[in-house]
Order: sequence, then C-alpha cells, then structure tokens
Amino acid sequence: MSNLKKLFNVKITSLIIAGLLVLNNSVYCAAGLPRESALRVPMGGISERVKDLAEQERPLIKLMAEEDIRVLKPGYVVELSSPEGFESYTVIKAPIDETKHPNVRFAETRNGKKAWLIFNMNAWQFQVYEKLADKNIPGLLAGKLFKDAKGHPYFVSPHVFSKTLSELLEEKIAEFKADDIAAGQLVSGVKKDAARIANTLHNLHDMGIVYGDVHPGNIMDDENGELWLLPDFGRSSFNNRKGGAISAHRETDIRGLGEIVLDVLEKTDLDRQPEFEDFLAKVKRATNSEYFEKEGPYKDMIDFAKAVCDIDIAISGTGLMALPLNREARENL
Repeated sequence: MSNLKKLFNVKITSLIIAGLLVLNNSVYCAAGLPRESALRVPMGGISERVKDLAEQERPLIKLMAEEDIRVLKPGYVVELSSPEGFESYTVIKAPIDETKHPNVRFAETRNGKKAWLIFNMNAWQFQVYEKLADKNIPGLLAGKLFKDAKGHPYFVSPHVFSKTLSELLEEKIAEFKADDIAAGQLVSGVKKDAARIANTLHNLHDMGIVYGDVHPGNIMDDENGELWLLPDFGRSSFNNRKGGAISAHRETDIRGLGEIVLDVLEKTDLDRQPEFEDFLAKVKRATNSEYFEKEGPYKDMIDFAKAVCDIDIAISGTGLMALPLNREARENL
C-alpha cells in the first residue's frame, strides 16, 4: 500500500510539473517568443559572494538570425522605428565585448548623439524594458524600445561620457594611499555614492524589479558628477503580480551594493581600523551570512540606506512583484 501511495504521488507530481511546463511554453509561444531555458551564470564584475543569488533559469529571446547580427559592424546603418517615429543609428563599435555583451552595439545618430543599442534580449529583460520605457527613474539611464524593419526589438539608451564607478573608486583609493584625502573623507564619499545607487535601486524595487547585476562596472559618472545605473537588465527579475519586491528578492541588489562598499574598506585596510568597526559591521550585515544569523539581512534598500549611508529614502507606489532569484528564496515565500 505504501509503495502504491509513493507511485501515485510521483505520478501526480510529474503531471503537475508537465502541466506547468506546457503552460509556460504556451505563454511564450502565444507572445511569438521562442522558448529556451538557460542557467544564467554571472560573468565579470560580480564577486563570489553574490554569484549564488544571481544564478537563475529564465527564457531567452533569439529573434535575430546570425546573418542579421553579422551585418551589425562599424559603419552599418540601423533603421529603427517606434510609435514616436523613425531614427537611424550608425554602428561605431561592435560588439562591445565578445564574452559579456555580444548583443550590445555602440552607435550614433545622424546629428552625432551617441547611444547603446541592445538586442537579442531574454524575455524578462524585454518585459522590464517595456515597463521602464515610459518611466523616469532617478539615477537610471532611460531608454526606448524600437524595432527594425524585420520586427526585431532594440532597446536604445543614451551614452554617458565619463568613467565607471570602478574607475572612480580606484582613483579615490589611490588618493587615500597617497595621503591626499583623509579616511573620513573617503568613507563619507563612498557613503554618498552608495546612497545615490540605493535610491535608484529602491525605486526599481518599488516597481517590483530586481536589477540583479549591481557592480561598479554597471554604474557610470557623467560630466556633472552624477551617478547613473546602466540599463543592463540581463539578470533582472520581476513578475506581473500586484505588490512590491519582497526582502528575499531584494537581497541580491543589497548584497551587490554592500560588496562595492566592502571592497573599498578592504583595499584601504580601513576594515582593520577600530574607528570604522561599527561601519564595517553594518556593511558586512549586507554581505556576510554570519551577520544574517545575528541580526538578519536588511529587509530592503531603505533599511540598508538608513544603516550604511545614514539617509532615508522616499517610498513610492508600485504595481509589480519581483520573483525569487534562487530556489531557497522560492521555498521561503
């Protein structure tokens, strides 16, 4: 009897899984999107501590054939259209990076405006771009969705002329080691930078969107000294259910931002200074599982910003909900 019960449970479980897979495939087929599942492994710029949270299976969109991609070389003109009209972009550099961003091109318009062209997105990335296309998120490089003559979707984002946060932090660390700036000044600047990024991420979280790829290479500084989060949503996550992103989902971005701050403290040996012992503990609470057991992780970006950056972040309304980024998070819902 026990064996029959086990067999029955196995069959029921198999039928449920099969049904979910059929439903999932049907959704993408109905939308005209090819279905492919792939384990998304982080590449470059993300520390080992964050990798376990960033890995996730998701469908990919492969709308462009190889011959359509091969022509996207320097000098090629891409004609794109949107509800607002048409725009021509001449490819300047392609690809941006063979291993990390083969689906990104650096281009410019006829009047010389520089832009990033993103194509061949995964399905969630495409939907995030749809949700953000008409939104103005502080600190996030805005963009628009276009289509080429064959209907391939492109996300076009303006280019920022300056340095990455990685380059800026390396400069600040070098100045500190050369005794050009004091430890307190360095930490104060890092807190300010983290606060700006935390505000942008909070606004995304409040829309139910988890960025999923927070590292200093994805943050740019413009000519006016403002920090901008690049619209690199290849590892983003969200769902259409009503409600804001919950703590288990936000943890990936909170850890990523904590990693940036912790890296500065470790490279300057300030993590060994008694003066910054309390600050280090607050940062490690965002990145170190040992601190989770003592106090629990930060519940959201507001909680993180209050503790690490000494600021409050305004709360706005939302209508989306983020998806868990790993199996453990899903099981804890």
